[in-house]
Amino acid sequence: MPTPDLPRLQAAYTVILNALGTELPDLVLQRTPERAARALCDLAAGYRTDPAQIVQRIDQDLDDGAQRSCSGDGLVAVRSLGFVSLCRDHLLPFSGCASIAYQARRAADSLTLLEVGSLAELVRVLGRRLQLPELLALDLVRVLAQVQGVAGVLVRVRVEQVCLGHIGAGYRGAIVSEEASGTLRDIGVAGRAQKLLD
Repeated sequence: MPTPDLPRLQAAYTVILNALGTELPDLVLQRTPERAARALCDLAAGYRTDPAQIVQRIDQDLDDGAQRSCSGDGLVAVRSLGFVSLCRDHLLPFSGCASIAYQARRAADSLTLLEVGSLAELVRVLGRRLQLPELLALDLVRVLAQVQGVAGVLVRVRVEQVCLGHIGAGYRGAIVSEEASGTLRDIGVAGRAQKLLD
């Protein structure tokens, strides 16, 4: 993945600040383009990691014995994985949390369980891109549906859409988006998974 061009970003922020009519003689303001460029690079850091690599690592962990002996239908929920993202419409940050329910594939009397850390990393990588809440839920479902040990996925993303509160109509509120795949598209199973996420 390409690395960001910090000098070009700094120059662009200088142009933006000048176009706003600000002068940069203030010592604090003089460093603003540098700080803004680094902040933008951090908020877009997800582009430097390929989600397919995370899926490969999860699948490798599953091949190495991430199966657990247990009974039940294999519904697992991980709630409130926090993230910060960058609104692709306004280039303003927004934050929220993703909750993920998945149905683990059963092999004999074992279930394939995913590492919470891998799920959190996936949320962070896909979140640290130019995003919309609705698309983040869909991106997470699409990537997790590729994991061998998952029969179905339900993702709920909840964000505080602050960019709309600071510009235009002054809307403030939460956006909740939900996407599903595989066995969790079945209304009965999805209903039980949704209860786990509440």
